Amino acid sequence: MTGEKNDLGVDSTTIIEILLELEETFDVEFDVEDLEPGNLENVTSLSDYIFELKKM
Repeated sequence: MTGEKNDLGVDSTTIIEILLELEETFDVEFDVEDLEPGNLENVTSLSDYIFELKKM
């Protein structure tokens, strides 16, 4: 993750917790092999990524 994320107090453990909650909420499964930092840059990129997962 970029330094910006760390500046906001979001560490890797918090990101994992958020991803697990999103998986449950949106009934998707994040593949850590395919997940790129750009997918987590902002709400728009994250929602676009979730939308793509839902289409699969």
